[in-house]
Amino acid sequence: MAQPVLTAAALEEISAAIARPVGSKAHCASEFLKKEGLPPGLVEEMDGLTDETPMRFWIIDNSDSMRKKDGQHLEVAEDGSISSTPCSRWAELADTLRWHGAVAEELQAWTQFRLLNAAMGCQQNITVGAKKGVGLGSLEKLIGSEPVGETPLVAALKGVTAEIAKVSDALVKASKVAVVIIASDGEPSDGDVRDALFELQKLPVAVRVRLCTNSADVLGFWNKVDKTSAGGLDILDDVHNEAKEVAKGNNWLTYSLVLHHVREFGCTKKVLDLLDERSLQPAEIREFIVLLFGSHLNATLPDPGADMMGFIKATTDLLAAEPPIWNLTQKKKTAWIDLKRGRRGSAGQGWSGPSFRFFFSFASGLASSAAGFFAFFRLLGLRSSGRSAPGARPRSRQSRAARSLRLPPALAPR
Repeated sequence: MAQPVLTAAALEEISAAIARPVGSKAHCASEFLKKEGLPPGLVEEMDGLTDETPMRFWIIDNSDSMRKKDGQHLEVAEDGSISSTPCSRWAELADTLRWHGAVAEELQAWTQFRLLNAAMGCQQNITVGAKKGVGLGSLEKLIGSEPVGETPLVAALKGVTAEIAKVSDALVKASKVAVVIIASDGEPSDGDVRDALFELQKLPVAVRVRLCTNSADVLGFWNKVDKTSAGGLDILDDVHNEAKEVAKGNNWLTYSLVLHHVREFGCTKKVLDLLDERSLQPAEIREFIVLLFGSHLNATLPDPGADMMGFIKATTDLLAAEPPIWNLTQKKKTAWIDLKRGRRGSAGQGWSGPSFRFFFSFASGLASSAAGFFAFFRLLGLRSSGRSAPGARPRSRQSRAARSLRLPPALAPR
């Protein structure tokens, strides 16, 4: 079991971070985050997140099973393209830990990386972000170590619980939380994790589980734990499988590597947790777009429930001004939001499934007024079957309303 790491000096550093007012953005890393490919809103969110979550713990599974060669090493090129090659689970996780170590360093976000098992050639607990220039070298040694042993996760959770308890009162008073990220490929070997999580979640914490395996049994285990946990868990798969899960209900979104990292970092916005759980509702999609592109949009982005066409036009303009990102599924650069997919539906079957519900909720808002009633039917074109009324003059594929809004043809009434 690792020795306690919150020394008197560390407690002073964390207490100072807890005392900072939310929104102070004492340590910003805007330029660094922009180079990493984050859009303006996520840069803004990350810059302010250290005020809301002043301490974070990574509990890192370095058991023998992490040697298995079913991981994916992601290589990010200068142009933002991403290639992948097979590797061990441990090597895949190493990529993630390097990114979070670099971000913790730039943001001066107090972050501790804790191995489950002591390993040769490195310390078991490494802190990054407490002081500039201290910790990254030690983290690299930790990453370079070899997995060994079992999965004593329960003991590790108890240790982290004891550390957070030392500053729990201060966190509660400041309305802030600690973040705990569990990176593991299996079940604990030392007891019932639910009991340990129950004690941890009595404290002001947000818990993430970053799975390092595609095993359905392991995913099923953690989903059961999630259902019985007091505060709930945000369970994240690797980025490729998480993108597939998100696409089931929200295929209009390009789920990128940087968005995945933001979720791992501990962004507490509920709309991010919902991405892989269900289709977002119109108000939630607006909230997500504000999160993606900046809080200033709260005052200007139309409410989709009241002005659907205005919302689509504003979103189209936002996308035109934002560079595309690497789409891991399509293996090319695409826009953050694919409005064509929103029109086609999740399975390419027209207005069906979640996308139909998304559109219909918008259209219902228009139809609630007399003017909206006619706008609604103009938008539908009264031609869901694709046939014109007898004697009607053929229409162009893009309606006048759509042309005036400069919408892509796939969004235009047909």
